[in-house]
Amino acid sequence: MRKFVFVMLALAMLVSFAVATENQMWLGNNGVPGTQWNDPNHWQGDYVPGPTSACFITGEVRPFPVLDVDAGVVEYLIIGSGAGESEWITIEDGGSIETSIVTAVGGWWNGGTPVTTTGTLIMNGGYIKTLWFDLGIGNGTISHGYVELNGGFIECGMGNDGGLSVWSQYPDSNIDITGGTLKFRHWDSAFVDTITTNGTISAYGGEGMLDIDFEPIVGAEPNGFYTITATPCPQGDVTGDCVVDNKDVADLASHWLEDNSN
Repeated sequence: MRKFVFVMLALAMLVSFAVATENQMWLGNNGVPGTQWNDPNHWQGDYVPGPTSACFITGEVRPFPVLDVDAGVVEYLIIGSGAGESEWITIEDGGSIETSIVTAVGGWWNGGTPVTTTGTLIMNGGYIKTLWFDLGIGNGTISHGYVELNGGFIECGMGNDGGLSVWSQYPDSNIDITGGTLKFRHWDSAFVDTITTNGTISAYGGEGMLDIDFEPIVGAEPNGFYTITATPCPQGDVTGDCVVDNKDVADLASHWLEDNSN
């Protein structure tokens, strides 16, 4: 009996390893109007992506998907894989998706060849989670990635030391937060300090403040979880330091009665 159980377990393991990743391209309308993620007519193969799918949002087809339902788990989500094109996905309230390996915004991230492309993740609500590896923003110097975090929750790299990767070689690839929450795991505080001060992660297009919380992983330091939200600068802040004080008054006074209307 034990031998039979062992053989069955071994066969089950072989079957599980034999399951290959399936590339699925977003097809846009494809003869059926709409942007619904969960409509099989919009996907290559005429079926909705599942746990073994690598989902490609390319610039060759429009409109791009809007996710307002629970899409479950996929392996990869690649936003921006059409050479020379701009691609995006919008996640609204009620929308959620988890990637078991990687989410790449702006080109192929995990070991592939970069292409000249622009990918954008627009988060107006909902939830996206990368279970293991990175949320990758951009790829090299030619693939540009942008995240507009207007609401919802982004959680990445929960099982990996470096849960967020942004290519600083192309300085306009960035995450801009005007609402919602970004949470990621990382081991390098210097990297996090850099990307939160050089504009790679910004608040309100550079007109706000980032609120950063760090929770160390006990026994695995310096690993920890970073949680980032944003606060707009107060009205009356002239100098852009998100503080209304005598510096703002002095700046205003130095330009008092200036008139450029003519």
